[in-house]
Amino acid sequence: MVSAEITKELLCFSATVFYGVLVAFCYHLLLYFRAVFRHRTAVIDAEDILFLSAAGFCFFLTVYEHNDGILRWYTFAGAALGCLAYVRTLGAPLEAVRKRLLQKCRKTVKIKAKFSSKGQVPVDEGSNPKHRKKAKKKKRT
Repeated sequence: MVSAEITKELLCFSATVFYGVLVAFCYHLLLYFRAVFRHRTAVIDAEDILFLSAAGFCFFLTVYEHNDGILRWYTFAGAALGCLAYVRTLGAPLEAVRKRLLQKCRKTVKIKAKFSSKGQVPVDEGSNPKHRKKAKKKKRT
């Protein structure tokens, strides 16, 4: 039989593995948000700082709840293993879904960009040449 102390440490390890998966998934969601809504670099840096601060605080709460706040190597290894497991298993298919969704969003944006300035009637570039300036070709002699 497994002693109570080893069981407690295994539960702490499994909780930090789950925590690592959760943090990697949340960061993936943050990357989705960034891909859809473009930001300035300073805002992206602030988001990263806030995310990492929140993730560190939640990691500390997880360790405090399961292991009385004692940091052991297996707690860090569990979180890293959870992040790695997410990236290798669920992360790749979700990244493919993200790329498809972004392509659809970009197509939607391109369609909206072709509407007239009033936003009512789509402008067909081929049928109404008044809106386009014709490039004058210079003759070379």
